[in-house]
Parts: sequence; structure tokens; C-alpha cells
Amino acid sequence: MNLLKDCKYSKFSEKTTALLEILSNSEEGRDAITNADGAILTLVEAVEDGSLASTEHGVVALLSLCQSSRDKYRELILKEGPIPGLLRLAAEGTPQTQERARTLLDLLRDSPPENRFSSSTLERIVYDFAAQVDGIDKAAETAKRLLQDMVHRSMELSMSRLQLRASSCTPSKVQSL
Repeated sequence: MNLLKDCKYSKFSEKTTALLEILSNSEEGRDAITNADGAILTLVEAVEDGSLASTEHGVVALLSLCQSSRDKYRELILKEGPIPGLLRLAAEGTPQTQERARTLLDLLRDSPPENRFSSSTLERIVYDFAAQVDGIDKAAETAKRLLQDMVHRSMELSMSRLQLRASSCTPSKVQSL
């Protein structure tokens, strides 16, 4: 974990996040990750600030945790503030990373799985709306702008919540965290 924290853009960080991805595929590995001090935060930071490879490995590791037991890992992951980084990746990552980030975002939502839209359903709804507003020939461009605006607004809301949470912490609470 210390190596990953200190070397965010090196081959060591890429190999470390790859190792964490591998560990996240077994129950013992998931336990080791969650029991290591700051491991989930480090993975979230890799998703937000790491190299392309570290980002991809970090998303897969977090996704593996959440898919193995949403109830067990959801809150642990959410408390580290992954939403802005995942939203950025869902909009700007490689196609595979976009899909993984969207899947993880779906798992981190409050609503139960049966009440959620898939990302492709949301994209189709936005596209259909854009086609009605601007016509079919401009629908793709309008839909992209609408989705980008939704991501931007969601990131702003997440940041506001994080700032509110941070401002409610007193220095003694921050030191104990």
C-alpha cells in the first residue's frame, strides 16, 4: 500500500494495482485488502489519479469487491469518495473501462438492483429525447452533451457532499480517521 501511495505514476504502482486486482478475486484477498489500512482509499486514489493501467486495475479491483458482496463492500468503497473518478472514467475512459466504471457506479447506488436502469437504457432514453428535441441528425451530438452535463452535475453534487462531510469533521475526528 505504501508503494502504491508513494509512486502513483510508476511501473511499481501499475504492478501493485494489478496485484490488488488479482487479490480481489478471492475471499482471502478481499479480506486482506479491506483489513489493510487505507487500501480501499488507495485504490480509489489510483482510479482518480493513477496512470491508465493503474486506473483500469483499480476499477476492476473495486468492482470485484462490490460484485462479490455488495452489502459488505458498498459502504466501505463509498466512504472513500470514488464517484467523481468513476463518473470521469464512465465518460472518458477506454470502452472497457467505461463499462466497468458504469457497472461499479450501478452497484454503488442506493436503489436495489431491480429498480435500476442499465447504462445502455439511460443512453437510449437520452438519445430518444434528443432526437425528439433536435431531430435525428443532431440527436447523437445532443445526447452526448446531455450525458456530459448529467455527469458534470453529478460530480458537482458529489463534491458538495464531500465538502459538507469534510467541514463537519473537527480536527480531532480527522486525526482519528
